[in-house]
Amino acid sequence: MNKFLEKYISKISIYDINGFALRNDIKLSDDELEFLYITLKTRYKDLLYNDTVVIKDIQKKLTKDNFNKVFNLYTYYKDKYKNYL
Repeated sequence: MNKFLEKYISKISIYDINGFALRNDIKLSDDELEFLYITLKTRYKDLLYNDTVVIKDIQKKLTKDNFNKVFNLYTYYKDKYKNYL
């Protein structure tokens, strides 16, 4: 699974992240979008396996509403795919 995730993350674009956010009613500012993009590209393993520090960093950078929406999606998908991680 790690090779699959690495390949997927290497190809994901900032436009992919913005599109996913918009489809889930999350309207990110340019700064929030760039921060999430860089965080996902560089710290996705930490986010999957040791998430508390990354989650706190994200919480500091996003508005409260956006963080809550992002965190809800994060927990939903992490739980949905936990058997594959």
